[in-house]
Amino acid sequence: MNNIYRKENVTQLPHMTGEMNTIVNAQRRCIQKELKNYIFSSKVPIKIQKELIPERGGKPIINIVVTTWRSGSTFIGGVLDSHPGTYHFSEPLTEFKTVQIRGEPLASQAIKVLHNLLNCNFIETDKYLKVSKKNQHRLFTHNTRLWESCKNKKEICFLPEFLTPMCKLFPFVSMKIVHLRLRLIESLLEDQELNLKVVYLVRDPRGTMRSRYMQPWCRKQPDCGDVGRLCADLIDDYAAALRLKQLHPTKFIVVRYEDMSLNAIKEISNMFDFLGLYYSPKVQQFVTEHTTRNNSHAYKTYRDSSIVPLQWRQKLSFQIVDKIQQKCSIAMAAWGYLPVDNESNLRLFNPLVEPFNLPVT
Repeated sequence: MNNIYRKENVTQLPHMTGEMNTIVNAQRRCIQKELKNYIFSSKVPIKIQKELIPERGGKPIINIVVTTWRSGSTFIGGVLDSHPGTYHFSEPLTEFKTVQIRGEPLASQAIKVLHNLLNCNFIETDKYLKVSKKNQHRLFTHNTRLWESCKNKKEICFLPEFLTPMCKLFPFVSMKIVHLRLRLIESLLEDQELNLKVVYLVRDPRGTMRSRYMQPWCRKQPDCGDVGRLCADLIDDYAAALRLKQLHPTKFIVVRYEDMSLNAIKEISNMFDFLGLYYSPKVQQFVTEHTTRNNSHAYKTYRDSSIVPLQWRQKLSFQIVDKIQQKCSIAMAAWGYLPVDNESNLRLFNPLVEPFNLPVT
């Protein structure tokens, strides 16, 4: 991987201060070191391997996770961020607040934000930067390389003249999105200027709602607290998934949160293989550490992966479970989740149809 960085000097951009330039140069060296023993997937042609650096006019390998609130995205985002040489965007549409974007007029605005960020264009992302600065400990800190680079000079992290050259150093970009429904992602998949793949992360609505019930900010907002809206979105996402799988079979994949949690090493390794990423020792270490310990904090990713995905069986009453099932029967059947028919079976039954695969249309 060493040869993707040529040794000639990189010109300092006119709006960069000397301090910014020093940080960017240091990060470039860190990426070189991090990728020293990188093993490329056979799915990434040698020609493309040499043309991944945006600051050299290349196109990075981009992987986007699309899901919704409280569906396991913090963990999968952390896994992607742990991959060598990755610039990670966490919830870049937070400026739209607790709203699910299902169509216009918000859809075009959201896609424009994503397109700007994926092209390292921070000049036109004032709202994104303002919200990120306000929520820095929940958003920017998930981009570990960026945050480590400017942790002692945090104000730099929110300046376009710094973020643009910093972002353009990275051969890999990842992003997790929780505000935008799946069918609206199709335009990004079809953009020939983006070397992009999409992971759709789905979770049993009973588990999602159990997690949402614990969040006061969520309960107050219809797009988060209303189980009917959640399951309508799951049905819409299922239709979109069938379409994307047919149109872009090499660029789109579905991952169930429960499968990923209960068999993390296998599922994440398979996902990385599909995405053309190296399941490196550092990624393996992250997965092991974050699936064998437990931390009850809502936004921490240290979990006992054999317990958490099905914990709703112990935490929700049968009455609440039954209410969710009545509103979500179609969505649950589509995504391979089984209903429980009585209280005596609730605590121990297996709610998963296994294995789960999208049907070929």
